Amino acid sequence: TTQEKGKLEWQHAKVKLVGVTDDTRIQIHPTHYKDGAGASQQRWHLDNIKVDEPEPAKPAVGDVLWEEWWQGGAAGDTPSAYQEKETCSTVVFGEGNVVYSQNSASTKLYDDALVFYNSKDNVTDEKYRYNLLVTKGNGFLDVNGIPCNGVKTATLTYRSNSKLEGNHQVTSTTAGVTIGELSATSVPKQDLADKNTYTVTCTVTIPEGTKTLDLCITNINAKSNIRVDGLQVVVTEVQ
Repeated sequence: TTQEKGKLEWQHAKVKLVGVTDDTRIQIHPTHYKDGAGASQQRWHLDNIKVDEPEPAKPAVGDVLWEEWWQGGAAGDTPSAYQEKETCSTVVFGEGNVVYSQNSASTKLYDDALVFYNSKDNVTDEKYRYNLLVTKGNGFLDVNGIPCNGVKTATLTYRSNSKLEGNHQVTSTTAGVTIGELSATSVPKQDLADKNTYTVTCTVTIPEGTKTLDLCITNINAKSNIRVDGLQVVVTEVQ
């Protein structure tokens, strides 16, 4: 910037850095080192340098914070392995990133469309082909890092081939977050009207100041596996 002769003031500047990694190094220097026209000397003084994360975007009511249909995966992928693929189709608000984990290699993807169809041969939309088997005996899918800046309540919804009672549990390790009572409604499978699948829902209440959310879906059945698909967290109320 140009300053009035004899009047020097600090100049404030902000720069947005995109694509920063752990290997990024920042250099600050003038664009030229030679004297300017008519100037005998040039000096640069720096102070109060700060690197900080930008304030996360705030979602509105109805926005999808996280959604998963397992498209782009392959049969046998664990959630964490699926997530490493370039074809992974996970949707996260604000182009954020979530981290999947599981406690067993038996919690993995299947391509039999079992959640929505009775037979995979009847699938008309590839969106419904892949689903996640959550293994019996407290197998789980943990989703960490769901963005929720400014969100007061959200609804978790997913589809499963298993009834609610004795099978499903949703928890969170995020401080102050509470999970409402789970409910489930039965819906006929798309190719067999007398065979049901289930839509499981619960309310997630989030304390003010929370930037990201952890959710864990656990199979509490000791004897039977469950399948889950079409997982989605949607904002219902903001702070």
